Amino acid sequence: MPENGDRSSLPEPNRRRKSLGSGYLFCKPVTINGKEYSQWWYQWEVKGVKRSKYVPRKLLGDIQTLEAQKVPVADILEVLGAD
Repeated sequence: MPENGDRSSLPEPNRRRKSLGSGYLFCKPVTINGKEYSQWWYQWEVKGVKRSKYVPRKLLGDIQTLEAQKVPVADILEVLGAD
C-alpha cells in the first residue's frame, strides 16, 4: 500500500458488478458403490434467490474459465442450460 494512503494506484479487484449477480463453483464428494467421485456444482444468487446446478464434466473447463473472467452470472447459466 502506498505510504500516503492513496488507494487510487492499487489494482482493482477482479469482481462482478453488483447488478450481475454472484456465483461460484464448488466440489462435493459423492460415494457410489463404495467409490468416491467428485461432483462439481455452480451456486449463484440473483436478487436474493440462491440456487445450485450440477456442472457436467464436459462443461467444467468452460465454466471455470468463465468464472475466472468474472463473466455475468446470466451468461454462465446460459452455458449450463439453467433458467
